[in-house]
Amino acid sequence: MENMLSRWRENPLQLGTSLLISLGIVLAIALISTLLALNTNLTIILLSSLSAFLLIVLEYRRTGTILSLGGFFVVSWYTYNTAVYINNFGQDVTSIYPYAYLSTALSFMALFSFYGLYYAFSRGRGQGGETLYNNNYDNTMHIFAVIYGYLGLLFQVYFVFFVYGFNSFVFTSRSQRNLNLNSGDILALPFNNMISVSVVILLYLYFMRNMKKSGRASIILLVFGIAYSLMIVDRSSLMLYLMPTIVLLNKRNILKLQHIILIGLGLLVFFTGFKAIMNIIILNANAAVSLGLLDDEFEVWHMIMGDLYRDLSGGGIVYQFGKSYLATLMNLVVPFTDYTPLSQWYVQTYHYDVQMRGGGFGFSSIAEAFLNFGFAGILFYFGFLGIVLGIIERKARSNTVYAIVGLALLPLIYKFFRSESYSLIKVFWWSEVLPIFIFILISRFIFNRQSRKQ
Repeated sequence: MENMLSRWRENPLQLGTSLLISLGIVLAIALISTLLALNTNLTIILLSSLSAFLLIVLEYRRTGTILSLGGFFVVSWYTYNTAVYINNFGQDVTSIYPYAYLSTALSFMALFSFYGLYYAFSRGRGQGGETLYNNNYDNTMHIFAVIYGYLGLLFQVYFVFFVYGFNSFVFTSRSQRNLNLNSGDILALPFNNMISVSVVILLYLYFMRNMKKSGRASIILLVFGIAYSLMIVDRSSLMLYLMPTIVLLNKRNILKLQHIILIGLGLLVFFTGFKAIMNIIILNANAAVSLGLLDDEFEVWHMIMGDLYRDLSGGGIVYQFGKSYLATLMNLVVPFTDYTPLSQWYVQTYHYDVQMRGGGFGFSSIAEAFLNFGFAGILFYFGFLGIVLGIIERKARSNTVYAIVGLALLPLIYKFFRSESYSLIKVFWWSEVLPIFIFILISRFIFNRQSRKQ
């Protein structure tokens, strides 16, 4: 076994060949299972499980961790791809979502088009070192992160306590809270993201640069961010704080692989009943807790994909041919536009009553790609995504800027399966990526100015 792993490390092509052979075996098993008329849900779960397992093993053997961008993409894909078949194991899924098999096939296309190019572009050690950042900027970065994070915290506290009032904001349903937040533009500003990206920077400086003051400064922000996420019953917000912390603990060998697996399984079980548990605690609601079953939000994208495919085929709607992607690119330059995100367009068009109650369904990058360019859109979009994340993953091994951006991006990977590009990129770009680069440019300017004076 050890000799085999050694040969794989020395010859990645051999590993790739072994992977293809393994995937061929998996496909054969799935085909045989189908021909034997076994439970279709079981067949898809089996195929998904083996595919995800092989890719995770490949990622671990290649990078030494399962917490890479590619690894978390595969885990997220597996959750969203299999949830509908796990939750409805004894039923015919197509009786609930008529086009579920189509969306599942598109999901497999997305996985392999992503990982193939991600694997190619993430290989290597990221040679070249720092091109924009050096260790002399650490103190200045610490100061900016503290200012940015605590400014976000003050704004957050101000609006929660003084604009809405603590009781009115916390002790209310999530849908009502969303209506409140959407009633004023200033309240929709991403103060939580300001706090979370500051935590990422400070924790990075603490764990990777041994700056103890950054560790101390991050504690209040981290505790507040976690508490706020629990109060508003938001798993995605909680992930912003938990994932980077776990990754950095792993990088310092404080958390081993077995610890990560146990923590991951524990979080998965907790998150399956997270909303119900928190609503019971906060609202004293009589909610049913179904530990072990994934939330409906993990399967609702099948409904979205089905609605779009039906109406695209029937002529009810037309392909966008890149319109949503152009809006996303425009938003990288102009922070406020009059473009209606696809998630809002969908709920307005198909479920207006849900929107009026303050609810929503999110969207899906798979559905967005198909809505723009059909089957080709899946290959092109997720292939492009694989290239981008692969480059970030490679450069993060030797470049602080990419390392911090990668840490901030990691908790958002799963949103590619429940959001469209516009909504996802808008907040991440304006509240996290741009501030990181601005902090670094100012730090560089201050250091160079001080150096010239000396």
